[in-house]
This record gives sequence, structure tokens and C-alpha cells, in this order.
Amino acid sequence: MKNAFLPENYEVPEKPSNYTRLSEGVHRLRVLTSPLLGWEVWTDKAEGGRAVKRFAYEAAHPMDAKHFWAMIVYNYNTERIQILSVAQKTIQDQLKALASNPDWGSPLNYNISITRTGRGLNDTEYRVDGSPTSMSKPIAPEVTKAFKEAGVDMKVWLEGGEPFAKDNVPAKSFEEEFPDKGAIDVETAEVDDLPF
Repeated sequence: MKNAFLPENYEVPEKPSNYTRLSEGVHRLRVLTSPLLGWEVWTDKAEGGRAVKRFAYEAAHPMDAKHFWAMIVYNYNTERIQILSVAQKTIQDQLKALASNPDWGSPLNYNISITRTGRGLNDTEYRVDGSPTSMSKPIAPEVTKAFKEAGVDMKVWLEGGEPFAKDNVPAKSFEEEFPDKGAIDVETAEVDDLPF
């Protein structure tokens, strides 16, 4: 019996995102910038939801902060400029291995694929592969154009704001986001002074 409720092969459309989500499957990417290195801590908001506080790599940060690499990529699957933030050590190690290998060199010079298998904490694995066929090809003009038009400001992203030019909204200050925590001077604060 044919299902007349929905068209055959129908899939619910996904809202386009400015961020690469590494769901199960293969993600074809072109890395467009060297990674921004840093630390991040996720906290629960009083009104619900979660907030992130990021710290530059050299800055004082809480002991439970996760190390991240964040870079601007072109996602061939979504055909969009996005930010890929990687906190998974296995992905960082594999990208570093490619970059350190004289046969591959910088991932800025070729496409990569990140494959995720598994869905849970205990069965998820990632594999990063370089694409040798893309090494001899320049970045497509439409990718370069999209990159320039996106106007991504990674400093705004690091500070918790919306980094894409059309949405470029500065982040709320820490005091605005967490008024009950009090002001902290991150330049002089000790790690134990931080409220998370």
C-alpha cells in the first residue's frame, strides 16, 4: 500500500547552519583558515539552555575547560561557509598528523573528509582523510566568493557573539550573561577565581 500522506522520498528540510555539526556520516570540507586555538567551558543558564565561555589559548582558563580548534571551512555537503569547532582529540591528532606529514602538508591545501561512525559516547569514532585529487586544484571561485561574502570574524566568535558579517552581533559581557557571578578581570584573575 502506498503512503499518500507524504511524497515518496520526502525528508524534513534542515535549517541552514553557520556551524559544521559532525553527525554520523562523511563530511567533505575545505579548510580555509588556520585554526584558532583555545579553551571553552559550557554552563547551564538559569533561564534554561546552555552558554559557552571561550578563552584564547594563552589565557588563564578553568581546569575543566576543553581545548578546541576552530576554523572557517567550506562544507561541500551543505554548500556553505561554516565554522568547524573541534574539541575531539582524535580529530585534532589526525589533522596534526596530516599537517606534519611532508607528503600532505597543511590542510589548507586540499580537501578533507571527516567520517563519524557511531552515535553514543562509547561507540563514536572519527576518521580524517585528505583528498589527494584536490591537491592539484585551486579553490573553486564560488568558494572564494562565499568566503569573502561571509565576512566571518573569529574574534567575535571567541567572545561568544555571532561572527558572520550579516549577523555580526557582539556577545553579551560576562556580567550581562551571568549577573549573579560578579565581575571578573580575566587579565588578572586566578583560575580558582572563575565561577565555573
